[in-house]
Amino acid sequence: MAENKFSRIQLRRGMKANLKLVNPMLKEGEPISEIDTGRLKIGDGINRYNSLKYVGGGSGGAPSIVSFIIKSAKTNTGDIYSSSLIPNGCTISELVLYYTISSNPDNIKITSSTDEYYNESYPEGLSGELKISNVSITEDKTFTVTLITDETTVTENVVLNFSPYYYYATIQSSTIPFLDSSRNDSDMGEYTKNLISSRSFTTENISCDPNEYIYILLPTIHFGSSQYVSFTDISNNFTGGFVLIGGSTTQIINKYGHADSFNVYRSMNHSLGTKSFKIS
Repeated sequence: MAENKFSRIQLRRGMKANLKLVNPMLKEGEPISEIDTGRLKIGDGINRYNSLKYVGGGSGGAPSIVSFIIKSAKTNTGDIYSSSLIPNGCTISELVLYYTISSNPDNIKITSSTDEYYNESYPEGLSGELKISNVSITEDKTFTVTLITDETTVTENVVLNFSPYYYYATIQSSTIPFLDSSRNDSDMGEYTKNLISSRSFTTENISCDPNEYIYILLPTIHFGSSQYVSFTDISNNFTGGFVLIGGSTTQIINKYGHADSFNVYRSMNHSLGTKSFKIS
């Protein structure tokens, strides 16, 4: 009966740091394995180890960051926001960050100021989700993802922004009762609200029925107390524009107990139909 004989093949191998230090010249087709990273290079008979690309993607050069976003933020009251825009006054207890990279680095870190939330060597896969829990975030915060490959470092930032709302409604009256007073967000009734992060933004499809005026409340944190605000109709032109109502601001307290001050603007004409405005 024939005897089975097996041969065992072992690749040339070593720790990455040692291989980089020695920088061997490999013959054409000769493989070499990094024990600590699990990555493989194959010689071409021309370039030394440090200049060779890894098998299956990645190289000695730096990978690029395809995307780095805030996927969701959960408040300590259980509300979840699926963007980097968060209402003023709330406390973020859980944050989910998501990154995508072009090729595998030697190390990936996610930090904010002096805090380090993630640090992994030779991460598997080209994308990942990181959950930061039990951390109270109560103000604007910048997170940085850092990729390190050999001596090259690539970074990208994403910002968690705490922002005020703006409010709008259509009302069959040229005056409103709550100017120069303070009210809770929950008492805003027919008003629609959206978060804003800057002085320039666009409203979408405000529907104004016959005899209704459009009211828009803009936070003074972005617009100050000035009447010089531009309302550009991007749907169809109309005459009249908007006028600043009252001689002072009104205050609205959101569900997290944070109070913002607002200027109140009203369309000079009523019965305008459906409108979209760029406000700046």
